[in-house]
Amino acid sequence: MASRMPPLNALRAFEVASRVGSFTLAAKELYVSQGAISRHIAHLEDYLGVQLFDRCPREVKLTPAGALYAKEIQIAFDRIQRTTTTVRETRRRNSLRVGIFPSIAAYWLMPRLARFRTAHPDIELYITTTSHPDLDNGDLDIANYRGRLASSAVEYHPLFDVELQPVCSPHLVNGESNVDPEKIRGMLLLCSQNRIEDWQLWLDHAGVRGVDPNQGLKFENSALVYQAAIDGLGIGIAHANVVQGEFMNRRLIAPFEPVVRTNETYGLAWLKSKSNLPGLMEFKDWFVAESATMGQYPPA
Repeated sequence: MASRMPPLNALRAFEVASRVGSFTLAAKELYVSQGAISRHIAHLEDYLGVQLFDRCPREVKLTPAGALYAKEIQIAFDRIQRTTTTVRETRRRNSLRVGIFPSIAAYWLMPRLARFRTAHPDIELYITTTSHPDLDNGDLDIANYRGRLASSAVEYHPLFDVELQPVCSPHLVNGESNVDPEKIRGMLLLCSQNRIEDWQLWLDHAGVRGVDPNQGLKFENSALVYQAAIDGLGIGIAHANVVQGEFMNRRLIAPFEPVVRTNETYGLAWLKSKSNLPGLMEFKDWFVAESATMGQYPPA
């Protein structure tokens, strides 16, 4: 018959107390009372039949037997922690942490995401919306970026060109299209703080002078701009292909004809060291294929 193990809670209390050198500090680390730590260690001493700590009025010290036991117990807990981490990483080896711009996530990715799940049911996506992705901190495996990164450690795949066009609710312009750009005067301009220059680029391209785009409303990201435009708050500047679905269901229209191509690209980036991460290339290839259908909605 296998010998009975000491109580796990008592072992944990002893491991922490031996490491921090205090029942009080051990209690704080484990979110229990100091009395609970004392009882656990007393129970463990009774089980072992040896004294593990010398209790002094203001401190506790490990006995020689306690020091020997603590060394082995700490090694065992360290091994448990490492093994737990390994098992968790094995569980998520087909998990992919993806960072997507809020506007692309809400207005382009979501209508297509079910197709990815159908094609790759074994890949579990953790999708985060972010306007400022960071691959270096380890929180993301692959992410949207605007333009190539100045790092030899990063792989970048351009997906589509940035094309800017004003959009608004049909009710704002009585459903008209191909409106004279000069009629933008007096309209409330909506803009993302992350693309503060977009309105000026379009106004210059359309030849509209004397309109100050800084007098409009600014939002944290383009997704909020698009929603405000849908709600009829004003006229937003949008990446036209991203809101193709809103054009099709007539929640948005593009009343002014000029389109600005900024010579920028939106793309996907990942650390080269993660190129062999399970699921990463599958997601990238799927995203690339789907980006070829930017003008199709519902996606074919």
